[in-house]
Amino acid sequence: MMRSFCTLLLLISLNASMRSQYFYPEPKINATDPSLPAWVKEMYAQNPDVFKVDEGRNLYFANRGSQHDDYTRWYKRWRRYVAPYINEAGYIEMPSVAERLAKSQSTQQRGGAQPWEFLGPKRHYNVKYSANDANVLISDHANVYCIDRCTANPLVWYCGTECGGVYKSTDGAQTWTFVTRNLSVEDISAIAVDPANAENVVFSSAGEIWRSTDGGNTWSITGGSTFQALNIQVYQFQWHPTDSQKVFAGTNEGLFRSDDGGINWSQVFSGECMSVEFKPENPEVMYALRFNGSSGIADFYKSTDGGASFDIRPDGWFSVPANDAGLIESRGGRIAVTLDNPERVYVLLVGSSQASAQLQLRGTIGVYTSDNAGDSWTFPHNLIGMPYNQTTHPNLMDFDGQSSDYNQIYYNTAFACSQLNEDRLLIGGLNLWRSDDGGSSYQPVGGYLGDLPLMHVDLQ
Repeated sequence: MMRSFCTLLLLISLNASMRSQYFYPEPKINATDPSLPAWVKEMYAQNPDVFKVDEGRNLYFANRGSQHDDYTRWYKRWRRYVAPYINEAGYIEMPSVAERLAKSQSTQQRGGAQPWEFLGPKRHYNVKYSANDANVLISDHANVYCIDRCTANPLVWYCGTECGGVYKSTDGAQTWTFVTRNLSVEDISAIAVDPANAENVVFSSAGEIWRSTDGGNTWSITGGSTFQALNIQVYQFQWHPTDSQKVFAGTNEGLFRSDDGGINWSQVFSGECMSVEFKPENPEVMYALRFNGSSGIADFYKSTDGGASFDIRPDGWFSVPANDAGLIESRGGRIAVTLDNPERVYVLLVGSSQASAQLQLRGTIGVYTSDNAGDSWTFPHNLIGMPYNQTTHPNLMDFDGQSSDYNQIYYNTAFACSQLNEDRLLIGGLNLWRSDDGGSSYQPVGGYLGDLPLMHVDLQ
């Protein structure tokens, strides 16, 4: 009897170990803050009880006004993500790699059935740009998480969407074709096409990296079983500009590198890596952000050997004030480079502060600039944190540039530099901002502010 019991226990343990560990890709906000509401602490737990989180959140806001805070927006996306995997007890049971593959194969087998007819999204949502205007018909449905264009064939584009899979254009983004119809994939967090060959493309979804070598006609999951078990979430891919075999991926588990076109992956360094870039015209030089758990801040790293090794470049970089040690966190942001001046490097850093911190970031740290390929840094704007002013010191991550009561950092953090003008920047959060002086000052372009009104922008 005891032997049968032990055998049953072993089978249960083996079955549990074969399933993927619970995983959610978005970084937690202020995860170490002791003053977090109980429902947030439960949501952040290693094995959260989803029903307990729901109940706790409802009770928390029962006698409060607005539910518009950082944790609520995190909850909404987390709740949608885990919904298909909640068991009867309220816990999350993620499918194993084998189960996900089987589901994709089943989807592919159904691919020969009667084709679908397009029904939406269409322009069917009425808005008014001002009280005296007539209704305007718009569509407000699609979120594009990531997009890339092939350098060798600029007419070929790929984009990854929120819950919609991957789309491809062969006419310069005028029209699009759904190329993951036969895959069971979720939010597409990152995508990249080989600059030298438009047939080679990789994307990240639900802890996996997928690869195609025929322009998106067929796909396969990359990496061996050990790599797949890591639940890798890619924030950004970078394909080597001239060597199709070399691909880099900045992920929740660090920086990874492939030397066989994305088939297999090896870790370059550990620690969350949200952004990676090549120096224009010199791919032996690379840049990456690496989260430092001890300081709570993402550091800037540089490679001069094509990504084989990286060293920290801290001169002039952001540091947490001594009085706020342990109370401020920046898991990263985005790096931008420009052909107009290959020595110029920009980094947009975002972050959060616990309630007891003296320096209150409320989403934004700002843009750091280097004119010597990342060896040292300056901060042209000169101001960090509260209080904000929409004109002279805007919060680049909130709704109105100054109230700073809500942001969606990491989920909404976009950054780009003009390739023709080294001083022109675009910064995306809940609005799109522009700088024409290398990050010294900013003006709103569109969203809730600027010249494009009534736009709910989710700039990834």
